[in-house]
Amino acid sequence: MAIALGTPFVFVAENGGVVSHSDNEFEILADINKCECAFQELSKVFTLHRHDSRYRFTDITLRRDFDIQAASKQLQDLDLDVELIDTAFAVHIKDKTVNKGTGLQHVAEKLKIPLDDFAAVGDSDSDMPMFELAGFGASVGNASRKLKAISNLVAEDNHGNGFLEIVNYLNEFLI
Repeated sequence: MAIALGTPFVFVAENGGVVSHSDNEFEILADINKCECAFQELSKVFTLHRHDSRYRFTDITLRRDFDIQAASKQLQDLDLDVELIDTAFAVHIKDKTVNKGTGLQHVAEKLKIPLDDFAAVGDSDSDMPMFELAGFGASVGNASRKLKAISNLVAEDNHGNGFLEIVNYLNEFLI
């Protein structure tokens, strides 16, 4: 997306576990080993199907075909430092110590830009920590109810078209 918008390669990915500062510099903030351990433990109780993880560095994505609430309880009972995040596309096993807000804080510090100067765009509950820190939060039309409730702007369109609507709004606002 950075290329299409003509912006630098600065982004937060993997639920805050990866922060890119440029096209050749990034930080890994989360511990994938915690997630692997949790996956092994959950696999003893649940049949889990992993998504292709070739490009994942800090969390594990799973198909949404298991009892997510029961698995979350299992993780709590095991007292592992991970959590399950359901993004409506997949379920992520992620390190509890990071989130998208943590990632945004790292970007803001590196760029020396106040958090209030950032606009966050999202669609799921996992975006909430980032929205709570950014000066402006916009969600696409298909976003979760919780995220829409804390958004400054909710696009009428879904997915990519909703994102484009938000970019156009911000472009008009900044001119």
